[in-house]
Amino acid sequence: MSLFDDSIQRLRARAAGFDTDLQRWLRRTAKQGDLPQHHTQVLRLSDYLSGMLEAIVQGTPVARATEPPFAGTVDDLPKLRRGVGSVHLVWDFFRDKLSQRDTAAFTAHLGAADDLAWACYQPFLNAATGSAAHGVSATEVREPPLVFYSTDRTPFAQARTKTLHPPGLDAKDLQVFEAALQQLPVPVIGMPWDIANRMPETCLIGHEVGHVIAEDLRLVGEAATAIREAAFEKDAGGVRKKVWSAWRDEIFADVIGVLATGSAFLESLTVELADARDEVRLEPINVEKPGRYPTRMLRVALCRRFLDHVQTPAPAEWTETYGQIEGPSKTYADDVPIVAAALMDRRWLALGGRRLAEVLPWGAEREEQARLVGSKRLRMQSAPVVFDVRTWVAASMHAYRENPATYRSRELDQLLAEEIVGQRLVGTRSSIATRERLMERETTLGGPDIQRELRLVDRMAGADFARHLGLT
Repeated sequence: MSLFDDSIQRLRARAAGFDTDLQRWLRRTAKQGDLPQHHTQVLRLSDYLSGMLEAIVQGTPVARATEPPFAGTVDDLPKLRRGVGSVHLVWDFFRDKLSQRDTAAFTAHLGAADDLAWACYQPFLNAATGSAAHGVSATEVREPPLVFYSTDRTPFAQARTKTLHPPGLDAKDLQVFEAALQQLPVPVIGMPWDIANRMPETCLIGHEVGHVIAEDLRLVGEAATAIREAAFEKDAGGVRKKVWSAWRDEIFADVIGVLATGSAFLESLTVELADARDEVRLEPINVEKPGRYPTRMLRVALCRRFLDHVQTPAPAEWTETYGQIEGPSKTYADDVPIVAAALMDRRWLALGGRRLAEVLPWGAEREEQARLVGSKRLRMQSAPVVFDVRTWVAASMHAYRENPATYRSRELDQLLAEEIVGQRLVGTRSSIATRERLMERETTLGGPDIQRELRLVDRMAGADFARHLGLT
């Protein structure tokens, strides 16, 4: 066997290994497997990446139909290796995240975080694809976010328009990786390893889901419109409006964080934002380059206003510590209710004319239920409250704040996470029903034909992506 033929055989083995690994994960996520709730996430990744691999090897010696001696020379190897390796690179990224669920110590918490993400995402998916919505098509609908532990110091969402930089990649690998994550049908949400198994900090997931919702369901542009149409008093030249517009993505995500778990989100957020008094109160604002986030004083003030909109009391500790808005933020203080109203009172076209709080309701009653569940679980008592994952996650924060020592001694992180996972309905967290409904509306197909067409769409998207990157 020539050196070239031997190299091709190894590449074929790598391609076959990819297929074998995908089949193993499809079995694990099938109805009778141990991770059925992740089935459509894996299925869609399988279709997309398989389409990508097929396009890469088609017409090359790596294709299954070819036999040695193979046509070509060693000069062909770099491109072939890059192509096959790129598919493995992207799949390895997701497989590592899925594999975190194989560690028993993390299974319950990751499951609870996944369930919270879906509980926030699903109502917006339904609203954005309803008959009255100016929303997404069947081919654009994504899967629920996949939550994982990350080495990043703060939670983040990799919806598709932001990038991750795994170590060990050369420039070409990095280009492929970044481009792939922007195209794939499964967004991911990272939580820092140092809050693994910490239920109170899980409240921060709501904010990250907000980013995914905005990008997946075409709310980014409408959020920009909402700020642009708001009337800011005494704003000569629209300077303040420009600054608020620069912050809109993070502000929108904070709205979803508040609607996800109420005051528990703000309690978790303020701990993350806390710093030396002067650092917080006198935080500068560069009007030419405002950055992504409002100042911490303005951000908390906005979240308090969002809570006001849903008749939920805001925690007082931040104001007790830092006082009223002053310094550079004071110029923007009167804009806070205007920005909050622009987002909270708007009837969103992308959501069929519904307000955000109508899609993901939170109010005084749910807030009280979360506090009751937290208080009762501290005392190892049941609460007369109908289970809801958002309520239970919020309850973890309230229980912890009420008595941290008892919370730890009674291992409520684990207990509450297990309760959430134990209440999970049998089946998958999936957008498949939504995609099928939209495809039926958009085409004349029905039943199995729709399912085949949707899978074909993902395979074709993978193939198109491979061609776009020049891997074919």
